[in-house]
Amino acid sequence: MSNLDIRYYVIPMIVIFILGIAGTGGIAFPLLNFLMITLVACVSGGLIGSLHQLFGFVIHFNTEYKKKKNA
Repeated sequence: MSNLDIRYYVIPMIVIFILGIAGTGGIAFPLLNFLMITLVACVSGGLIGSLHQLFGFVIHFNTEYKKKKNA
């Protein structure tokens, strides 16, 4: 994984975290809400980043397979 691929993990985390914090209202347990927003942000960032890595792997495998098949 290159340094450029890290952005697909970090940027969704930051965006979801900021939107989650902005969307909170007056709640009874602010610490619990903060931890839940952090958990959702980390899980979604990991999921989106992993899907990006998987998509890149599939595309790379497909192009290599086509090159070998045509050669």
